[in-house]
Amino acid sequence: MGPRRLHGDEDGSGYKRVGSVLYFTGDVGNELHVFLASNLGPGLAKPATRLVLNSPGGDEYCCYSIVDLLEGIGGIPILSTGYCMSAAVPIVAAGEKGKRFATPRTRFMIHAGWTQYERPVDRKFMECEKDEMDYLEDLYAQILAKHTGYKTAKWWRDVGERDSRWYFSAEEALKMGLIDGIQEFNRHGV
Repeated sequence: MGPRRLHGDEDGSGYKRVGSVLYFTGDVGNELHVFLASNLGPGLAKPATRLVLNSPGGDEYCCYSIVDLLEGIGGIPILSTGYCMSAAVPIVAAGEKGKRFATPRTRFMIHAGWTQYERPVDRKFMECEKDEMDYLEDLYAQILAKHTGYKTAKWWRDVGERDSRWYFSAEEALKMGLIDGIQEFNRHGV
């Protein structure tokens, strides 16, 4: 699906920097990673100071690369708006502690790992994929536990109780420690 077009974003990339605020709407993927690294990385004269994120999720490997980037710089204030799902959730969790927010009607969703095959597969291939999926699910829960204090096993128990998908509100995200507050969106981004 890719990033969505932002108003005033001539190239239609779905991401834009306005002053020190980064805006991103779309799938977590290489575009988001490069956008964040080029605006948050070391050696920048004026690194960005905030991220406004609206994402249905996306590539899990890119998500973990972005989490590594955010942890490496000590996080960044994040405002999640609209939806924060799947691979976007650990990114918000890895934001700067005390400065992770969501707008009141933001919807969150986490789910058990899944994969799809576009070719015939044999048992060995499926076993390899299952092992990787188990590893990625464990990593996902470890990141959430690290940044929220919510126990690792509890994340997946709660997901399992909800038929592999767990939708929740900004208020519930606040109670779990995924965000630090609920805030109205304003013209300054956060």
